[in-house]
Amino acid sequence: MKTDLAVLEPFLFPIRALLLSVCLFLGASVGAQNLVKNPGFELPIGTNDYGNFRGGANFPLGTTTGGEAYNPSWKATWNWMIAYPWGGPSDWELRDRCTKMRGGAANYWGACFRPAHDKWAHAYYTQTITNLEVGHLHSVSGWMAEDRWKAVDDALRDEMLVYIEAIGGQGTPTGDGRFAVRAVCTTTNNLDGPPFTYPNNDWLQFTNKQTPAPDGTIEIRLHHHKLGWVHFDKLERMAGYFDDISLTR
Repeated sequence: MKTDLAVLEPFLFPIRALLLSVCLFLGASVGAQNLVKNPGFELPIGTNDYGNFRGGANFPLGTTTGGEAYNPSWKATWNWMIAYPWGGPSDWELRDRCTKMRGGAANYWGACFRPAHDKWAHAYYTQTITNLEVGHLHSVSGWMAEDRWKAVDDALRDEMLVYIEAIGGQGTPTGDGRFAVRAVCTTTNNLDGPPFTYPNNDWLQFTNKQTPAPDGTIEIRLHHHKLGWVHFDKLERMAGYFDDISLTR
């Protein structure tokens, strides 16, 4: 006996709709793949001989200035490394993974910086993602917190700046042919004023959009810039923390 499809149509429609929803969900999941390696710092970060030199970290991939110490090719890596645009490793008491993390399943680590002295210092975690489609807009996201929050109208606000920066094809010129944008907090009601790029004592998410540089790369930098002189007793309250960093198409 032949089955009349018209009779079955009311039952087939929900099934088709469900299959379409599943396909759309799977497509979105693939499209939102995180391109950052070791995004939650659950694995040890990388090490390098050249990242401790001031200068090399400030140039894009493939640029050399006459010596291997200033060749930033080590940034094209599967892992995070540390650059020191001002000072070096000895300026930081903490410069590695730490057990302060955002939380969640299988999340046991974050990354942090904490200064070791009362003078100026600047360091950042860096990871460069390669082979990206030039001109295509990518989403940069990450979570940050810090121990010592000062309001934007406080004179001590600029003693330490913790922020996420994405270097690529749009934003503020960096002086090396690329452009930079800073990630902005998604819940600005927890902060007290612009530019909403620095965290407070709670874990907050920061996001922005960036296109690749002409060489098809986006570099993500997780900064701690200590640019004020403080008393030694303040140092233990000047850590900055990072976790769950992502770059998606």
